[in-house]
Amino acid sequence: MKSLLTISLLMSSLCFADAFDKNSFKSLLTQKKATLESVNVGMSKKLVTTAKFSTDVGDCEYTLTALQTVMRIEGDKIIVLSQDEFVPANSKACEEAEAVGYKESMLFFESKPSLANDLADLEASVVTAISSNGNIVTMSVEGDVTVKYDLTKSSFKNLISTEGKDYKITSTDMKDLDVNSVDLSNILFCENNDGDNEDCSQGNYSDILF
Repeated sequence: MKSLLTISLLMSSLCFADAFDKNSFKSLLTQKKATLESVNVGMSKKLVTTAKFSTDVGDCEYTLTALQTVMRIEGDKIIVLSQDEFVPANSKACEEAEAVGYKESMLFFESKPSLANDLADLEASVVTAISSNGNIVTMSVEGDVTVKYDLTKSSFKNLISTEGKDYKITSTDMKDLDVNSVDLSNILFCENNDGDNEDCSQGNYSDILF
């Protein structure tokens, strides 16, 4: 999904729906370098994922809400705080799957937005169609995935939605968070946000703010 974020700031000069190829987007992306790479401590967004998975007695539907904030910028990396809440449906399928709701906060490293990375990601993406309508970009990706972006926002938080067969992710631009208000005295710190907690360590990471 990160590779899809490269499209988001390309079409700000267009007012009407239109279609474009990758080379046109690369050119526009280069022109938007400063906006694309903009990021600051405290920058925040909310991601809400609604999805389902199959069990022997039907589909278990769930919602995962994540408030994500840039806590620190270190060279070509940023440290992101994700405050997550997982809520499974009250259903026989979720009960069968032993899906249990939880709240969890973690820190993880993410690549700082960069033009070079975004151009590489765009080249590697299997895009079937790209169009714009004003500041809104819609991209179709192989595998029947549709992604929408708001070009008036920075690349860290300009995703509107990503939608596939069994899931949908929506993003909301949140006001900047005062990072000093966050308790980091007992929290997970992970190398990345790939869902594998084996690379995570629990501890006091308050010193990352200094």
